[in-house]
Amino acid sequence: MEVRVIATLGTTLYQTEVKAGKHRIISDEPLDLGGGDTGLNPFELLASSLATCTAATLRMYMDMKKWSVDKIVVTVEMEDDKPNKVANFKRNIEFVGGTLDEDQKKRLLTIAEKCPVHRIITGNVAIATAIKNEAHMEIKHEQTPTKGAFTAWIDGKKAGEMTYSVAGESMIIVDATHVDEAFKGQGVGGKLLHEGVIPFAREKKVKVMPLCPFVKAMFDRHEELSDIRA
Repeated sequence: MEVRVIATLGTTLYQTEVKAGKHRIISDEPLDLGGGDTGLNPFELLASSLATCTAATLRMYMDMKKWSVDKIVVTVEMEDDKPNKVANFKRNIEFVGGTLDEDQKKRLLTIAEKCPVHRIITGNVAIATAIKNEAHMEIKHEQTPTKGAFTAWIDGKKAGEMTYSVAGESMIIVDATHVDEAFKGQGVGGKLLHEGVIPFAREKKVKVMPLCPFVKAMFDRHEELSDIRA
């Protein structure tokens, strides 16, 4: 099973957006480590992986055996024993409702240790790390008498676009920003704004009405853009 997650940390310490496909969560550090405590910390995420995988594995097995319980509650505690270079996990499993006998519970304990995350944590792990060079991004501009678009291109592929309508000679209305799923997390939207719309507006001496939610949020965040905001 191949897994791909993207963790993006901006300037807010240490709030990190984690994306996997269409799903998004926030990870953070606790207040005493300088974070904002707005999400699970990395160790909690690791423990959560074991807990959720254990629960799902047990449920799959029980469904196959037609063993019924109302809830499976898995509690995982983790301690990083740095002096001995050992990570200690303590996992407790509780079955709420239903009637499981001792033989069934014994079998489920064995199944819990076969969950994929358990096998990965206790098996051989290899981590290959590399610095990704920033891909060259080219911003192009097209305009008709009534509308226009700035497009971003990476290695010959269209990565995203920011579209606008022309509202007379002194204003454009930026109505949408779209970034292709394959290029999300690479700052495409920011490049379209800062290397496309903003220099265009200042060169042509036109105001920008930010109807697009992304552009509006950027204008709200950056007061230095007030000179071109309509």
